[in-house]
Amino acid sequence: GPVICTEGDESYNAIDADVGLDANGTPYLSFGSFWDGIMAFPLNADGSRAGTELTRLAWASEIEAPVLFRRCGWYYLFVTWGLCCPGEGRSVDSLTYRVAVGRSQNILGPYVDKNGMSMVSGGGTLVVQGDATYIAAGHSDVIATGGKIYHLYHAYRRSDGDAVFRI
Repeated sequence: GPVICTEGDESYNAIDADVGLDANGTPYLSFGSFWDGIMAFPLNADGSRAGTELTRLAWASEIEAPVLFRRCGWYYLFVTWGLCCPGEGRSVDSLTYRVAVGRSQNILGPYVDKNGMSMVSGGGTLVVQGDATYIAAGHSDVIATGGKIYHLYHAYRRSDGDAVFRI
């Protein structure tokens, strides 16, 4: 069944969920979009929610799609800032989607960018953004395999507006 739902009167939006593991293998669910930002809480081994507390990991006026990633003793929080997707009066050229990251020594933060600014205060180090060929680069994931780390995300081709998968 549901681990968390948004009923409409909460200050958070229960979408774009991602599970990350701490150093002991305990799973944590991060989620969120806009409103009060990116939230997280621990899960039990069976995937059910452990407790009722929520921890805010990051905030920005337009934020969503968190990814928790652990590497070399650090936890990384990738988020997507901006507006995605054409429609609702938005053209491809007006999209602002881009990926930022912060790191912490604790899975529940605080996450800070390369300048030491907290992601709860709008900090984040830009990882990828649109360019002359692609726009709205975001909603990413990170995979480590074979000694390499891959950053995966979607974007739109400026020339024709088609959605593409990028690595």
